[in-house]
Amino acid sequence: MNAEDHIINENQRRAITTTLALLDEMLCVLEQWGKGREAHSVLYEEQNLLSQNQRRNLLHEISRMRKILAGLQECLCLPRQVRSATGDIWSRCAALRESLMELEGDRLKGYGALHPNLKRVLEEAIPPLLQGLDRLGSVASRREPHGPRSK
Repeated sequence: MNAEDHIINENQRRAITTTLALLDEMLCVLEQWGKGREAHSVLYEEQNLLSQNQRRNLLHEISRMRKILAGLQECLCLPRQVRSATGDIWSRCAALRESLMELEGDRLKGYGALHPNLKRVLEEAIPPLLQGLDRLGSVASRREPHGPRSK
């Protein structure tokens, strides 16, 4: 038993671990920006206008913060929180499903009168998008052998 086990109880360990894991997750996202991340899709686009100097400084500060986190993890025996791709994909699909369903049929009337053509367009588009979310969640949930990764 470490001396640190006497300075922290399990409830404190959980609270500290959760908060610091959220901070570390944010650092992972910021690190991607520092490495030049930009996404370009149909309705979502990212712009990374950080200069090379800003990126370098961002990555340097992230490195400093991670050293502090590593010290806290070791000193307080904090467990690592693991997020699986399967769980992340499934939960994102499930969360977005509700919002998509709000675009169906007459549910959009709360935002004003619904033009018949808008209702028709949405009634044609939303069900296949919902089915797509279901398929994405299903793909992530399937158990497949862990052989060599195909490229």
